[in-house]
Amino acid sequence: MLPFAKISNNKGQGLVEFGLMLPAILFLLIVIIEGGLLLGTYIRVLNVSRETARQIAVNRDEGVVLDKIVTHFGNAFSLNITKGDIQISYSDSQTREEATRGDTATVLVELPYNPIINLLDLVIPNTLSATSVMMIEN
Repeated sequence: MLPFAKISNNKGQGLVEFGLMLPAILFLLIVIIEGGLLLGTYIRVLNVSRETARQIAVNRDEGVVLDKIVTHFGNAFSLNITKGDIQISYSDSQTREEATRGDTATVLVELPYNPIINLLDLVIPNTLSATSVMMIEN
């Protein structure tokens, strides 16, 4: 036998290696997809918070603002958002009617997030929240 002769007795080795790596590849792919969905949902929640704060800063009627936000973002961004998911507080007053120019409005939006695979519940938060603060203009 020659010292450099190749023994070709490893039929199916590539298939076995692929079978061993396939679960890890699929898990990595699912984590990447889930991360993208999580990031996209967080950006939408942040936009809801920011837009609500901006609308509250220029509009005195909270009910109209919340209806507008829930309708717009619920339809445009496919968020299951309700008025109860949005909390509004003011720096020096209890209501928007009492707030004066220069006070700040703080908006907290909290939405539940359900991952695609329940095993990722250990790593991914169940609630996404975003806070925005804006000075009242009128």
